[in-house]
Amino acid sequence: MAEMIFCYGTLMFPAVRDALLGKRQLGAQPALLRGWACRRLVRASYPGLVEDAGSLTRGVLLSGLSDADMRILDSYEGDTYVRRFLPVEIGHSVEPGPLPVRAHVYVIAPSALHCVTKTLWRAEDFSQEALQRLLRGL
Repeated sequence: MAEMIFCYGTLMFPAVRDALLGKRQLGAQPALLRGWACRRLVRASYPGLVEDAGSLTRGVLLSGLSDADMRILDSYEGDTYVRRFLPVEIGHSVEPGPLPVRAHVYVIAPSALHCVTKTLWRAEDFSQEALQRLLRGL
């Protein structure tokens, strides 16, 4: 069965997805998750997603993932995250859009909440500071 996943951190980058899942065409479209904040983690270049009623997190909705793909992503995300099924809006408009779709989302695990900072994570900063280092390690 084809799965959908909302990506807000390192998995937004096609090079990271290609390194993990192989170079192939996946459906990818801009998406928005309301009520969650994408925050920096202590001593990490990647983010964690935490509930925050007033926040919006922009990302990418991937579709066409297999069960095997999901197992690879579960392994990549590790124990720092848990996978939840949450409503995601297609597009990046801050105005409420059409009915959301339900997709898998990796959120920070309760056991890792102590690692979350108050600083928002920015994809642009990660791209400049840490993306190449991450790719060398995959």
